[in-house]
Amino acid sequence: MIGGLDVTTNQELRDVHLWRPYVGWSTIIPSIAFAKAKTATFSPADGQLWILEQRNSSYSLFRMSPWTGITQALGTWTRGTTWDQHFLAVDRDGQVLLVASSRTNQQSKFGRIRVNTSGNAYASQIDADSIPYTTSGPIVDKDEYGVIVRDETGAVTSVFRRANLLGGTGTFSLSSFFQ
Repeated sequence: MIGGLDVTTNQELRDVHLWRPYVGWSTIIPSIAFAKAKTATFSPADGQLWILEQRNSSYSLFRMSPWTGITQALGTWTRGTTWDQHFLAVDRDGQVLLVASSRTNQQSKFGRIRVNTSGNAYASQIDADSIPYTTSGPIVDKDEYGVIVRDETGAVTSVFRRANLLGGTGTFSLSSFFQ
């Protein structure tokens, strides 16, 4: 878990906490230097904590070792107005997914994030054909990918499920997720 609010002081927290069975909660990295962590996820495929940070006019993607605190900047993109919700999740293979959702367009799109040899992030696959708008991260289990569908008022209307992500085999810029 990253960030949150201190219930006694109402101050925004910037710590990284890890919960382990039979151990409980541990503060792994105190007071990290992110402006506002929009979303984060841990990837078992690379053993890294992935963090999407929001600043005034941009989003930045980082991955960090939760044990050492070593952080790698993966890219920064200008914040547009099309996609108003962003989520990081882990797919069925342990790879990191970026999801952008647009209330205006009533749709979402998924991208599987990869990192090239120069340390820049890109999407290796995008599924943007028919996934509806959501205000929560995707549900990923051993059989399906799902999103909780909401209408223009924000009311839950259904759960959209798909066995596999669609899309091409090429690479795509992550800038399209932040337009």
